[in-house]
Amino acid sequence: MFQAKAAGLYFGSQGLSIVEFSQGKIKNYLYSLYPQNIPNPMGSLASRDSIFKVFLDSEVEIIAFLQKAIRDSHIDIEKDKVIIAIPTTDLIVRFFEIPPIPRKDIPATVGYEIKKYIPFKTEDISYDYQTRTEEKVVEVLFAGIKNEDLEKYNSLLAQLKVNVVAIEPSQFCLLRVLKARKIISNKDSVVILELGKYDGSIAIVNNGLSCFLRDIKLASATESQTADTSAAHFRIINEVRVSIDYFRRQFLKKAIEKVLVISKGEVGELLTTFNKELSLPVVHKNPDEIIGIQDEYSLDLLKALGASFRVIKSGSLTINLAKK
Repeated sequence: MFQAKAAGLYFGSQGLSIVEFSQGKIKNYLYSLYPQNIPNPMGSLASRDSIFKVFLDSEVEIIAFLQKAIRDSHIDIEKDKVIIAIPTTDLIVRFFEIPPIPRKDIPATVGYEIKKYIPFKTEDISYDYQTRTEEKVVEVLFAGIKNEDLEKYNSLLAQLKVNVVAIEPSQFCLLRVLKARKIISNKDSVVILELGKYDGSIAIVNNGLSCFLRDIKLASATESQTADTSAAHFRIINEVRVSIDYFRRQFLKKAIEKVLVISKGEVGELLTTFNKELSLPVVHKNPDEIIGIQDEYSLDLLKALGASFRVIKSGSLTINLAKK
């Protein structure tokens, strides 16, 4: 771990995060916020859900933005091993179980099963999966992305001459950091509630693998200034409750032991309500403390750090969408 060197790039909803990890510590890092004021053809401001929407799919402008960000970060993307983390809103991530079958039959079975979970033809997506045999079933963790969306990323990375080792879901990068920092273990069954400035996610992790993943919208930039705190808390708790109920119906033998909330700022009232409503132990972690950096966007930087850990301390998550 202390000899390896790698960089993680996370294409977040609000900006680009870059972290270079070398000799056991963070060597360089940068968060570059996407432009705030790009108008779309209708005259209103462009959506800021992803880098492609911000720049209205203008590859020339995206490349210029990325070149400056990488230059300011002082990392060598042509020599460093680089892992790309992309938001789960761009992906289809599913977890399901199949009967124990010979290993040679698993690819065909997975190809058949995923047709239940995707709204388009399998030839229209690039995907990867990993399996684990557990209690007389084969567990399958699957991640896929539409070919046209993956090609957008590949085109950018090729022009930037990035030495790409892997492309993976950002949520997996976050899990990798939490394991490396011993906040969770491969034996835990835990709900991970990630709360950013405008959006978040709910993941349910069982024995090291993500069994459930759901993105949630917290507020727009305008709503965040005027949102009623109690109403926002009620919405978040309801989202978590619905997610837990679904998980328990799908996987009757899998229990949930605790809730881990990752967010900046004061969340005492939310934690109290969680304990009352869900009857589960609740733990809060500030991303500043996990990554060791005080930054407004430390939660996004945490995912870039987790991406770099794929080379340094990979853990149990091996999905790589770069394999197509």
